[in-house]
Amino acid sequence: MLGLSIEGDSKSMTDDLIDDYVSRLESSYKDAKLFAVVYNELVNDKRLKSKDLAEIATQFSVRTPKSSPRRVSLRNIRFPHETYMTSQAKSRFFGGRSAS
Repeated sequence: MLGLSIEGDSKSMTDDLIDDYVSRLESSYKDAKLFAVVYNELVNDKRLKSKDLAEIATQFSVRTPKSSPRRVSLRNIRFPHETYMTSQAKSRFFGGRSAS
């Protein structure tokens, strides 16, 4: 044995997984197709527990308590993408002019 705890290894792998998703979300939230791919992988990733999704949401979007249900964390993860897409649509609609 190398003296490594399974718990320590697991935490490290989980931290790496969280960091990877946060990085991928940050680089994809302005691209609808790319974000959809990353988000769908995230939703279907069985390695992630609810508390992991809350941590991803906190790092990527808004503070999300670790006790939050999956749906709340996922909504918070979608928030920056949806906000950006809405802003882009409004900008296109108004031709870059202010709505006021």
